[in-house]
Amino acid sequence: MNRLTAGQGWALLALYVILFDLTCRDGQMLSEGADRALERYPRATAAGIAMVALHLGNCLDPRYDVIHQLTRLWR
Repeated sequence: MNRLTAGQGWALLALYVILFDLTCRDGQMLSEGADRALERYPRATAAGIAMVALHLGNCLDPRYDVIHQLTRLWR
């Protein structure tokens, strides 16, 4: 069972993004991958970004929050 706090999770996530972007090949930074996804699949990518933003901002009723529902199913 995961015993990390939310603060530790955010720190690990930030560290991962930084380390990934520092060590990836040219043109493969996460933001560059998002740019390519927006060009190729603009609606799906925008929907995914919006879904994560709405989830993190607690802007959705949990019944309609896809991420919240997925985590409930997983547990």
